[in-house]
Amino acid sequence: MATTTGSLRGMTIDGVQYRVPGDANINVRFSSFETEALPTSGETVFKMTIITPDIDAVPLSLTPEEAEGLADSAAKTEDYDLSCVLADGTEMKAQGRIHMNEYTSEDGRAEIKAMPNNALKGWQRF
Repeated sequence: MATTTGSLRGMTIDGVQYRVPGDANINVRFSSFETEALPTSGETVFKMTIITPDIDAVPLSLTPEEAEGLADSAAKTEDYDLSCVLADGTEMKAQGRIHMNEYTSEDGRAEIKAMPNNALKGWQRF
C-alpha cells in the first residue's frame, strides 16, 4: 500500500484560507503527552506531562494585506477555527489560536504555530 507524503496543501485560520508554498514542511505533534523516564533503584518510573499538540513551523505565502489580517487573528483573545489539509488530503480541524512570526517581504512569507485549545482532544481528523 502506497502512502502519500509531502507539502501541506492549505491552511484555514479564522475562516480565511491561506496559501502555502510548495515546499511547506510542517511539524505535527499528534501526542498530547510528553513522556519522561525517571530512573529509580527499582523499575523505571514514567512521568507523563500533558502538552498541546501544536502544528509548528507552518509557512504561509502572504500579501502585506493578508499578513495584517493574519496578525489581527493572532491578536484575538478568543478561540477560532483552525484547519489544515495534508498532502494525502487528510483534513485536520481544531478550535484554538495561532502564534505568528514576522512577515518577510523578500519571499512574502510568515511562519505560524497553530495551537488547539484542548490538549487532550487536539486535532480532529476529517
